[in-house]
Amino acid sequence: MKFILSIGTEGWDKMALLLKDLEWVDGASPASPELQEKYTELGFCDLSVNRRQADDWYCLLRNVQGAEALPEILNGNLKHMIQSVKFLEDRLFCEWAYFVNFEERTFETWGHGTFLEEISFEGLSESDAFKWLDKMQKRDRIEREDCSDEEEEEEEEKENEDEKVSGDVKEDEPTPEEDHADDATTVTQDLQALAIEK
Repeated sequence: MKFILSIGTEGWDKMALLLKDLEWVDGASPASPELQEKYTELGFCDLSVNRRQADDWYCLLRNVQGAEALPEILNGNLKHMIQSVKFLEDRLFCEWAYFVNFEERTFETWGHGTFLEEISFEGLSESDAFKWLDKMQKRDRIEREDCSDEEEEEEEEKENEDEKVSGDVKEDEPTPEEDHADDATTVTQDLQALAIEK
């Protein structure tokens, strides 16, 4: 957000034009030797990650991910970005995602694969921006806690259903105790449902 606010309206217009020329690449396709050389010399490459090869787009552009890419796009050094919008769907590894639209002058925030809010950065002060980001973090935390509570309730309901089902033993079937009579361990009633599920 600091970068966006620091470049002002002229910078936003320039970024909107530069982004139209940006080439979005498939991360699975190899980068050309010329681009490997160019981006390695610019310091964008990090060979300590992923496949550890410069033809791997992830390695080649590792040091200009996220907000780090914006100044490099503005100064004309960065002309390629990996198309990775699908990563947004990975709720485990993609905690935060931001979409900046320089034409519309908007900033979208996503938390754990869920759209949270969009804000216009036109006329926004730096302190307002950071208050807004803090608000998004709090909102995301609350939504995750709500989801977690709902998941716990669903798990409890499922466990209750499983206990009801596991409590109904047909006469011709041996009970877990009878079936494991030779075992030295005794399975308690509470653990029977877990043992059956596994």
